[in-house]
Amino acid sequence: MANYVGHRNDRLTEGGGTAKLVRRDIGHHAVSFKGLEHLEATAIQVMMANKPVIILAAYLSPSRPLNALELSACLDDGLPVLIAGNLNAKHVEWNSRLIMKRGRLFGDYADKNLCLIHGPNTPTTVPYNPYSARIEDEIRLQTG
Repeated sequence: MANYVGHRNDRLTEGGGTAKLVRRDIGHHAVSFKGLEHLEATAIQVMMANKPVIILAAYLSPSRPLNALELSACLDDGLPVLIAGNLNAKHVEWNSRLIMKRGRLFGDYADKNLCLIHGPNTPTTVPYNPYSARIEDEIRLQTG
């Protein structure tokens, strides 16, 4: 894509990974986090209203544990952080049809760390039967 810069982290064991595309005219730089074992993430730092903000694309496989230390590694820089992606942590509070244990853990983490969680208002998955449309895979965790 001609007017964009891509940043990505490929999964080492099998296909997949995370990525961010940034318009070339937006000043930014890549950010890395130490200690991420299960959480896949690609992050950039941009300036918004003359203040630095970290924007992170994340994926957490349903077969991997949600680890508070890994979430904290992404949030402990003291900067506002926006994490967007599929953390496989469903909860009715962010518009999912059901509550998973991981969703409760994620919500508890957000409450304890003064984070906001946002989910989409419209379904992200619309199967053949439109009555079973559901919100599957998008959570935004915001700090600062």
